Amino acid sequence: MKRLTTSAVLAGVFLLFTAGATLAGHAVMGGGNRLHWGDNEPNFPRGYMYWHDKTGAAWPVYASAVEWDKETRLDAVYVSGANSCTSFRCVPVTETDFNNTGCAAPWGYANWTYNSSGHFTSAQMQVDRQCDSRTAADRRELVCHEMGHTIGLDERSSTADTCMRTGNMIGKQYPDPHDFEVLHYSYGHDV
Repeated sequence: MKRLTTSAVLAGVFLLFTAGATLAGHAVMGGGNRLHWGDNEPNFPRGYMYWHDKTGAAWPVYASAVEWDKETRLDAVYVSGANSCTSFRCVPVTETDFNNTGCAAPWGYANWTYNSSGHFTSAQMQVDRQCDSRTAADRRELVCHEMGHTIGLDERSSTADTCMRTGNMIGKQYPDPHDFEVLHYSYGHDV
């Protein structure tokens, strides 16, 4: 599954995808910067962000948000579409017709901007509306995967037992322990 960045400098985008650092064989977005949400508010002792679900009932955004929120150094909060989400840390999750023939790659996107400290300053996520006829497990994998990108995870091998694997959806609905290890590493500081 592909993702785009909305960073103003295209050269920085190229470096983001080519210069990734590794943690036990897993690429960390942003190389040494370990792109992630910051924790610069007193009410949130860890990194924090919100997923604002604006999708229809076919998309299991809440279920995937609950899984990602299990990371102890990240407060990832689900907000339903009916509620407002005004924080700059609010990641809109939408379904869009990508104008592909049926449900063809790319199936989803995660777009983000970040500052010189490697902290996300905004992000958004989209899934292809034409994929709403895929199995529930496939839709869950797609949502889980793109959400992982919005919190700083990169692609994994197509053989990895995680929703962060690359390739066509095959129903891998959950992050694996290694995904949480990378998040724990990325969010393990106070700034």
